[in-house]
Amino acid sequence: MSCNIELICPDCRSKLQHDSRGYNCLACGSSFEILDENIIDLLPKHNKAGDEIIYRHSDYKSQFPYLSEIRNYFYTKKLAAWSMSWGHKNLIRLIGGNVNRTQVDLGIGRGDHYDYVDDKNSLIGVDYDADAMRDIRKKGIDAPLVRADITRLPFPDQSFDVVTSTNAFEHFYYIEVCIEEIYRILKNDGVLAVSFPIVGGWLMDTLSRFGPQREFKRRYGLNWDKVLKVEHCNTSRYILEAVRRLFIIKKIIWSPFVISSHNLNMFVTFQAYKNLEFI
Repeated sequence: MSCNIELICPDCRSKLQHDSRGYNCLACGSSFEILDENIIDLLPKHNKAGDEIIYRHSDYKSQFPYLSEIRNYFYTKKLAAWSMSWGHKNLIRLIGGNVNRTQVDLGIGRGDHYDYVDDKNSLIGVDYDADAMRDIRKKGIDAPLVRADITRLPFPDQSFDVVTSTNAFEHFYYIEVCIEEIYRILKNDGVLAVSFPIVGGWLMDTLSRFGPQREFKRRYGLNWDKVLKVEHCNTSRYILEAVRRLFIIKKIIWSPFVISSHNLNMFVTFQAYKNLEFI
């Protein structure tokens, strides 16, 4: 596995030097190691990841023991897993394959999006959770995997033809800063394609109330409102509003119904281009 994109220091933005032990920044002195399973750990050393503040929050700590099980629920229950696949399929409908294009997927998690791309080993996966990315290696995928803070991405300006993200934008704290970073690393003629569940919509909230909310309250007495506060910090309306500040959204796919409605759908997928007025 080799990363065919130049890597920069997440602290000072200088070019990183690579040796057998990891990556070093000669400008600020930060050093970054390569974890097991060839996962490059590029979390900031000095500009601490904003998410770390959230991980120390009392609500997060109280829900943390159950978060992995909650996430697995949506991939093991047949109906939930089927609906989660919509975003991946819709992304491919919008952007096609990834052959001969530099592409990064933000919030790659366990690597479910690799099941839908043509050239799996060329798709760079980025996530904060190194344990989740270790599951990608179990699938035999040798793609570059980078542990990073999405508010301090370790890539130079205009590195990628395509930036994708599936079922992750609803989780990103400081979403405005995240979108600014995506704008920075995307080429001027590149495409941003994102899919996420419609948090705050009537249909999604109703189905959650009679699905995972009921089940996990019965099992553990969980307060679902606190779970959503930790896991789903952005509503679909707010995400689209934040994206439109820097991008021009060209196409939107609503699922399962084609009508443009946050309340009557479960997922939204969009294709967007940089608004070059901000260059």
